Amino acid sequence: MFRRPLLLALAAATIARPAIAQTTPRRVRGTIDTLDGSTLVVTSREGEVLRIVLTPAYTVAAVLPTELSAVRPGAYIGMTAVGPKDKLRAAAVFVFPEAARGTAEGHGPWDLMPGSTMTNAAIEAEATGADGRDLTLLFKGERLVVTVPPGTPIVTSAPGTPALLTPGAKVLITTQQAADGSLSAARVNVGKDGFTPPM
Repeated sequence: MFRRPLLLALAAATIARPAIAQTTPRRVRGTIDTLDGSTLVVTSREGEVLRIVLTPAYTVAAVLPTELSAVRPGAYIGMTAVGPKDKLRAAAVFVFPEAARGTAEGHGPWDLMPGSTMTNAAIEAEATGADGRDLTLLFKGERLVVTVPPGTPIVTSAPGTPALLTPGAKVLITTQQAADGSLSAARVNVGKDGFTPPM
């Protein structure tokens, strides 16, 4: 005798349940125009002016060059590369701080340039090749060999502060884009002293 009221109550609860906001990751590379409170205005490398709302607990990471000697067996890196999987050539190498070892381990598409990939992995071995240093990367039980040509940008990051978010500074931000097109971010990677993050 209680079945119909129960079904009606369940239907009402389903209708009343708020929709879960859906967002899509979007990487933004560009130059800071202004920081106004929690809103960061950036002109993207494509020329689009974007307003990015920073979350209350957002963090800032300073991206800066590091020594080639930091790219050695045992280091955990993010390797931006181009070319087929069996002949990858590095476009940039990001050396993760030790505390971030294991971040997003794996290999997949990247949007720095057409056909580019990102591999987050530990360096298992290195050798001198005909076109540079050949690094063997190990991730999730899989191995890749990537050639690092001379002159490839080698960078790392250090904790930063909002004081680095000044007009003209170069940034790389992974934002979340809502269905209405608005952007938000919990972390800002900013080049230190005019440096452009090469990833």
